Amino acid sequence: MKLELTSLGEVADFINGYAFSPLDRNEEGKRIIRIQNLTDSTKPYNRTKKNVGDKYEVYPKDLLVSWSASLGVFEWNEKDIALVNQHIFKVIPRDGVYKPYLRHAITVVLKSMDRFTHGSTMKHINRAEFLDTKIYLPSDIDEQKRIANILDKADAIRQKRQQTIELADQFLRSAFLDMFGDPVKNPKGWNKRLLDEIIQVQSGQVDPKVSPYCNLPHVGGDNIISGSGKLLNVKLAKELNLKSGKYAFDESFILYSKIRPILNKVASPNFSGICSADIYPIRPKAKTVSKYFLEAVLKSKDFLKYCEKVSTRTNIPKINRSDLLSYSAPIPTYIEGSQQSQFEDLAKNISIIKEKLFQSYEHSISLFNSLTQRAFRGEL
Repeated sequence: MKLELTSLGEVADFINGYAFSPLDRNEEGKRIIRIQNLTDSTKPYNRTKKNVGDKYEVYPKDLLVSWSASLGVFEWNEKDIALVNQHIFKVIPRDGVYKPYLRHAITVVLKSMDRFTHGSTMKHINRAEFLDTKIYLPSDIDEQKRIANILDKADAIRQKRQQTIELADQFLRSAFLDMFGDPVKNPKGWNKRLLDEIIQVQSGQVDPKVSPYCNLPHVGGDNIISGSGKLLNVKLAKELNLKSGKYAFDESFILYSKIRPILNKVASPNFSGICSADIYPIRPKAKTVSKYFLEAVLKSKDFLKYCEKVSTRTNIPKINRSDLLSYSAPIPTYIEGSQQSQFEDLAKNISIIKEKLFQSYEHSISLFNSLTQRAFRGEL
């Protein structure tokens, strides 16, 4: 098989989206695709009647690349013709390039783009460096199709296993609502209480350079998977050569990432360690709520909506401590044998099941990554 090392700029056109202003937005017209619409399907679309030219139009199955803040490759799977916003490339493959193959190739490139990202708070790709990146491209389009089909099947396995984990999370959320009711409607008439009444937020930082803290695992926001709360790629503090102050935690704590709270990064560690200052280590006060009940509250839609409303800063939203403690929700009294205790037992069982599912999921990721690496070395 003949493989050619070709730059991304030679195999496709990458058209940057239009810089729509607030005045361009309208109640009607074509949808404007923003990065948040690609990364979160629940986000509402802005619309516009402005005529910005055909090159910004996005048709079903078009490829889009988010190159600022959240790097990723996406396919427009809606039926309507939309418009692409700035910080997103619309990708048009050139003749002889199979679109699904190109999608996998760009995904590989983005995973290795740390050296091409710029900006301390809002990372973005330098266009020239990105387009100069070389990829392996078989000259035979049938060979591109063969490789893309193999990767698509492996990726489908990964996605199905991820969906199984999401179903387990959905089941627990449904059980929470069934047992305690919608916190907004409060059909069971529980007394509303402030988080300030029921939680303790860890204070007082420790030095990660000294013992015993240098020998403990360190958890940052990037280690917490959105939604599921799974902890990945956690390393010892001394391996990371940490310098700044951290918070200590143990198994009684929940770790809540205060940066971009809408990402819903809430973890329940089963070990002692230290965490980033961008994380609130939280634990229930004695005889108020169970840890598992508190975790469910912090993952609830009502709490997420509250966080989105009160988050400060435009570029990188953050919830401050006082706003966190000011959130109120219907809280039943914690008594042994109560519904909280029953929910805790259910949550523990779901956690055991999810751990097994994660092992299967991680295996599917390893398989997919291995196949991808082989494909773009010309070994598949």
